[in-house]
Amino acid sequence: MALINEMTMYCTVCGGPIEAVGNFPRYDESPSWLADVLLLYLPSTSEANQTPQLLRALNTCGPYFLLPTTNALVTACDNPSFENKFNPALYFPSHASCISIVKKAGVSQHLSSDDVLQALWRAFNSQFQKICSKQSTIRPLTNLLNAGGLADLWHFRELEWRWGNPGTEVFEADPLDIPNLTATLLDNLRPVPNPHVSPKRESSFSRNRQLSPEPSYTRPANSWKGDLLSIGWLWDLDAELVLGKDSLERDAEVAPKETNGGKGGWDWELLVRQLSQPEVLEPGKVLVDMPLKLRNRRRVWTLVEDILSGGEGDWGG
Repeated sequence: MALINEMTMYCTVCGGPIEAVGNFPRYDESPSWLADVLLLYLPSTSEANQTPQLLRALNTCGPYFLLPTTNALVTACDNPSFENKFNPALYFPSHASCISIVKKAGVSQHLSSDDVLQALWRAFNSQFQKICSKQSTIRPLTNLLNAGGLADLWHFRELEWRWGNPGTEVFEADPLDIPNLTATLLDNLRPVPNPHVSPKRESSFSRNRQLSPEPSYTRPANSWKGDLLSIGWLWDLDAELVLGKDSLERDAEVAPKETNGGKGGWDWELLVRQLSQPEVLEPGKVLVDMPLKLRNRRRVWTLVEDILSGGEGDWGG
């Protein structure tokens, strides 16, 4: 596990630490997801309306990154200097997994790849320039989010990171690769409590909007399966498992019975509404005993939504 100290560099998307390659006992080992880094930068500051680019990089120590394609050493989160060959551009480092989630969120919001990178650049650069406008700022910054007082589990507020501290284990879990994701979520299905319950006014479903946690029961329960499969941060759900759950369990006579026009059975609506809550996976909240990787994905997705929202809150500059 990486050594965390005052020189540790942190991801500009999720606020978690970036592992330095020097901490690996052997260089032929596959790096952890915390060491797989992409640098966001503008190729040239002399041309207008440029699209930011991404570069694969290895963190050597603190804000210093090696570019494997050129063997160049560059400094992240520092103003570019034409006199310093190690600082030709302004670079913002992020975990490659976090950038993948950013791209998934962009697709969910119907944004192009260029629009997503532009939104990231505007958010990071605005925050960086705001911090650097203070005379007491010492650059390069190793933690852009903490420097601005913006890092937290769900909101960008200050977080004191220590390996092994209660709560920080969520940050250490790879948010992309989640084994048994679909089965884990489907284990939280409950039967519709009463197929004759009086329906409430229904809220229309949106894949990027928080719903009321209370079911309306105005639609057949199974009709919510499609809504579950369209939740943006659950892009890798197994559609075959979701769509086939009732028929398979009905054959085994373990599925709840559907009555009243198909409004009985499993309460798919409740599960969808629970998963729309930002704090759904936090301890003591809506769903319990969720994998750390899934909790970290929901956390990162929430932060990314703030960034891609167009400048709300502190990211607006």
